[in-house]
Amino acid sequence: GSAMRTALSMNSFMNTTPGAMFSLLGKVIFFVLLSILVLESLSYVVLYLNVSYAENFREQRYFEYQEYDTFTALFNNKEESRGFIYEFYDAYQARYHPYLGFDMKPYKGTYVTILDQARETVNPCAAENSETIWSFGGSTMYGYLARDGRTIPSITAAYLCDAGYAVNVTNYGAAGYQSTQ
Repeated sequence: GSAMRTALSMNSFMNTTPGAMFSLLGKVIFFVLLSILVLESLSYVVLYLNVSYAENFREQRYFEYQEYDTFTALFNNKEESRGFIYEFYDAYQARYHPYLGFDMKPYKGTYVTILDQARETVNPCAAENSETIWSFGGSTMYGYLARDGRTIPSITAAYLCDAGYAVNVTNYGAAGYQSTQ
């Protein structure tokens, strides 16, 4: 019974015409591409819905951070710390990217600046012909809850400047990135 059916089905598969095999291959490729399209579309929708959630999130986070004296001590007064939190979460907006999944939207503010998919780095000694150092990573490299001048790349540029090196450090860190991105 069962062994005979398996042998017959294998025999019929081996005797299929090239046109039928290409038809099967075409269907497989079509369904793989359709699956990719559906997954990409769903990730776009999820990211779009996440942006509307972030609008209410910043006010909640501001009041949480006000409880920590170490956070508020970084600013001259509570209004400045409030301005930073609002600006940070306004700048902390992602947009869909087909390869990475997302990247950061451009933003220009007093404390946070994101241009050309890079966070602004304070480079005190950089000149036009300076060597460039690229910094990649997740939220720590990005400078989560840090001003532009207090991120790891900005501090690195300041230390290298003090040591006599004129370099241009670029911060490509993005909050939430993983090693696969």
